[in-house]
Amino acid sequence: MKNDTDNLTREAYKKHIKDSHNKHINKEDKQKVEYTNSGLKRKLNWTIFY
Repeated sequence: MKNDTDNLTREAYKKHIKDSHNKHINKEDKQKVEYTNSGLKRKLNWTIFY
């Protein structure tokens, strides 16, 4: 089984790992923002309803 990372130098491998980690962190941050926005939207809708 060959991975994309098998033929990378150490520096390139470290950069690859760091980039994938940053993508994962950014993805989690976006999910948190969407969750927060959906909660705010729901509260606003209930406030308007009253």
